[in-house]
Amino acid sequence: MKTLYNAVCLIILVALGIIACAVPASAEVSVSFLYKLSNFVGAIPYSTPKIVADKVKGEVYVLSGSAVSIFNNSGMEIFRSEFDPEVGTVYDLAVDSNGDIFTLNFKDRKMSILLCNYRLDPQRSIALSDLPAEFAGFSPNQMRYRDGLLYLGNTNAMTVVIVDREGRFVKGYDLVSMLGEQLDDKEKSKGKQRTNEQRRADNGLASFNLDEAGNVLFVLPVLGRAGMLTADGKAVLFGKRGNGHGKFGVPGGITSDGKGHYLVSDKLRNLVIVFNKNFEYVHEFDSAGVIGSDLASPSVMDVDSSGKLYISQAGNRGVNVYLLDDNS
Repeated sequence: MKTLYNAVCLIILVALGIIACAVPASAEVSVSFLYKLSNFVGAIPYSTPKIVADKVKGEVYVLSGSAVSIFNNSGMEIFRSEFDPEVGTVYDLAVDSNGDIFTLNFKDRKMSILLCNYRLDPQRSIALSDLPAEFAGFSPNQMRYRDGLLYLGNTNAMTVVIVDREGRFVKGYDLVSMLGEQLDDKEKSKGKQRTNEQRRADNGLASFNLDEAGNVLFVLPVLGRAGMLTADGKAVLFGKRGNGHGKFGVPGGITSDGKGHYLVSDKLRNLVIVFNKNFEYVHEFDSAGVIGSDLASPSVMDVDSSGKLYISQAGNRGVNVYLLDDNS
């Protein structure tokens, strides 16, 4: 009887072990298509606009051409304003917790930052100050805002500078110097000693974003990698180029869902790849796997506080909105 009892226990333990091994290390994030950002005429045919999700008010800001539109939590346009031509070309925008808007403008061959109210009326200009010598010629073309700080990026030079609301220098990072040989294409660079300036010329960021912890997320389309600049100043790369699941064709945008997942859009493969907090592949989704969806060269993305994912697309396909659900 004791032998039978021991045998049954052994079978149960083995079964439990099998079940434990069968549990995936990272639960998938289910995705459902909701709608396209629209006005009362219908879906707005944006082509690769900039997107900023206001995580406090649940609104979404879209910059396209010389106009900014604000959408409510149901994806309907509630306000639209054209920029005054006097401010020049608007490259990017960021929104603070009060609804004030920072704009990054280019005029007379110079970049400038304006603080505007919610109606986009300019309130004051912000000049960069106290920049150290290595960032003396810094000129940003992308911008994000988090907790009283502006994160400014020059995607061509692969540099990121953080300033306060008055434009005073806080920190600066040269990703090329930090990553070094990791930026080399191993096949093209065989037997060649490359300088950082060669690496800078051969690479560049498509876009960058921030996660909830203040880490800077970025993608390298030429190299086919994604990366993170941590809040304590360390740079790491993840993912690699290829055709299979979890591989990049041409990464175009990156964001986080606030639940430990990082999402990277792929402009060539027309899909979004999901990684866990350890940068391990979880799964990917495209138009074929999400009813009602269509993805055409997806690029810039952002996630709001309710778990909605906003994806900018090319070809006048507009901005797709999805609901993310962590199944863990």
